[in-house]
Amino acid sequence: LDSEVLNEDIKRLVQDLRLFSTVTERRTPRDGGVKLTLYVTENPRGGVVIFLGNENYTREELIELVGTKEGGLVDEITLQLDVRAIIEKYRQDGFHFVQVKYERPVDEFTTIIFRITEGPEVCVEEVDFRGNLSFPKTDLLEAMPFTDESGLLFGHPYSEDDILKDLVNLQQFYRGRGFLDAQISLEDRRFSPDKRYAFLTIRVDEGEPYIVKSIRFEGMERFDAETVRADMQTQIGGRYEPFGALNDDIRALKKDY
Repeated sequence: LDSEVLNEDIKRLVQDLRLFSTVTERRTPRDGGVKLTLYVTENPRGGVVIFLGNENYTREELIELVGTKEGGLVDEITLQLDVRAIIEKYRQDGFHFVQVKYERPVDEFTTIIFRITEGPEVCVEEVDFRGNLSFPKTDLLEAMPFTDESGLLFGHPYSEDDILKDLVNLQQFYRGRGFLDAQISLEDRRFSPDKRYAFLTIRVDEGEPYIVKSIRFEGMERFDAETVRADMQTQIGGRYEPFGALNDDIRALKKDY
């Protein structure tokens, strides 16, 4: 009897197939071999799935998120994943302080109750940049499509996932404009006393811009290299901007060819 294979089988029954909540084994020597007995605790079948406290989403919207279905098997792993999915949905839309718990009274058909405390919808009130010496705040905000300050007539939802995406976008913005060593990080995050507004501080370590030292063409026969070089936005002594001026220059050359 291979213990490693047996452990993998038990893991598959509990974690992958999720047929049982527990599986224990007993090995008894018999006729020169081993009698293996598995003691299992079956997962119950689900009855009604109930959501309580969901003011901003309908039951139909939430039921699409969860893996626990009425009439299906109910297991702890799926329920924990369900809680995570509901939380992620709320936080993506600005409900950063949402709390979700589940209850499962045990009977023949287990009723599943998800209790949701939505909390306030959080909006980004202010984004402050530190260390941005080369570009103004307006340019940096434009480079962050998922994060913006709230206006007079609308509130921009606070989402940590969106902020992380925009930190990457901001780093790409800098690197595309010659600051290849630029580093971007979220330095501080504060909330108002009522937790409805978020104030962000983003640290920008620009580094030194890379400078174009030379421009050389290979395989150019139809055009005069000096004339083409003179018409380019990218110039010797200027910043190396792979996603800006240089990208425009390459696009123009391809159009000419």
